[in-house]
Amino acid sequence: MAGAVGGLWNDSSFKMRYLPFKGSCQLNVESHGETPIDFVNLFIDDSFLDLLICGTNESLKVKNMNNPPCNQDYCLPVDRTEMRIFFAFILYSGIIKLPRIEDFWRNDSFFKIQYLTEKMKKFRFLTLLKNICSSNKIDSTMSKAVANNLYQVEPLVSFFNRKMDIFLPSKQIFITEPIVLVKNGFKYKNELPSASLKNSLKLFVLADCSKCILKIFMGNGIDDLQENEILKISIAMKLLENHLDKGHSLYMDRYYSSLALSTILLDKSTYSNGIISPAQKHFPKTLVAFELLEGQLAAKYSNGICVSKMRVGSEEKYFISSEFNDEKNKVQTKNGIKLLPKVVCRIKEGISAYTALQTDTSELYPFEKQFFRWHRKVIFHILHIMMMNSYYLFKQFSGTNNTDMDLYNFRLHVIKSFISSDSKIGTSNTNFTNFHNPRRLKSESACKLCSMKNVAKSSYFCCLDCQDKPFLCLEPCFKMYHEKR
Repeated sequence: MAGAVGGLWNDSSFKMRYLPFKGSCQLNVESHGETPIDFVNLFIDDSFLDLLICGTNESLKVKNMNNPPCNQDYCLPVDRTEMRIFFAFILYSGIIKLPRIEDFWRNDSFFKIQYLTEKMKKFRFLTLLKNICSSNKIDSTMSKAVANNLYQVEPLVSFFNRKMDIFLPSKQIFITEPIVLVKNGFKYKNELPSASLKNSLKLFVLADCSKCILKIFMGNGIDDLQENEILKISIAMKLLENHLDKGHSLYMDRYYSSLALSTILLDKSTYSNGIISPAQKHFPKTLVAFELLEGQLAAKYSNGICVSKMRVGSEEKYFISSEFNDEKNKVQTKNGIKLLPKVVCRIKEGISAYTALQTDTSELYPFEKQFFRWHRKVIFHILHIMMMNSYYLFKQFSGTNNTDMDLYNFRLHVIKSFISSDSKIGTSNTNFTNFHNPRRLKSESACKLCSMKNVAKSSYFCCLDCQDKPFLCLEPCFKMYHEKR
């Protein structure tokens, strides 16, 4: 890799490669409706509900054994209908923001919200709020260190990533900087000091130009990766593993941009564009030495990768692209028509989509000022992302006159559907039939699928829903094994 990146830099772009896009933007389901709740059903179906119901009931059972409550009704097992009402409360908290959760049930005329509070009592809601978790079994025999590992939410993240296979994105995709879950919500990495990033839970996200989030990778205890290029490349490749060799055009945030990553992606028939730091290894030093006037551009090429430099005001900016050379386009700006490099136009499109995603993610965020344990933050965040993805897919594929509906009214429609007795919630039209849930056990065993390929690999995850109860790697063996059956 270093040899490829560190080759000779020249002024010729003849080695730039053309990569045809082999995909198409479509929704890969047999059929779907046209209302908001039909698109929400693609994600929040019976399988998703059962994933949380199983873990929540296990947690309630343990709580009953260790600390019997005064009122046993509050720790009764939860079912699908009650879980939908609970979700309706979660979503509603992003619309009506009150300083305390208890205020939703206050009898004061300033706080009366009877539409939802009549559906669930306050202490029942608080009990579910404190015990909601995914389907990994957590019992009193487990040590505190084991109980706080990421496996509490790994099946939920894996479920989301598998669900997103129903959507085939357009050519333009982008990787955002890490999302850090903090005490009272979430922040992006650039909004926090470096000291607070150490040992914090980070979510790495891949999205497409429609702002639909395609994949989530979760890391706990990963320190600031500014100097760890190898780890950043591995995270980027993990996010992109299902979208390589298709001719996608990737916008990389400055956090990920590197000559090494662009070289790897080009070998995988994937374009990359982004802003890059000139301090990186193998960067052409002759380009740094160029003196440019306002608006001028200089570029160097090596092995199909273009690194360019442009002066904007008093600042010099550096770009990397395996898709565009130093050619310019006519662009309409506030000050008239200007000539801008194609790579700059592509980066501006990526930044615009990224900024819009940041804004939409912050809007209507549930329980923004409340403190929760980290695994509950992940659950609420993924629920929030599922709602956003449902909305973006609704806007693209509903084929109705409701495409002008905003996210606010979309959520109101879904909340009403969640608590209505005659709603169609729970059905799923996706290709994932007979869904089985991975369960983490205390002991590990050989992965059945890897063993069939003569690969020695073990896993803690087992499918207890299968008759032979096989141990399987969480990704990608679990999905592949069930697709073959």
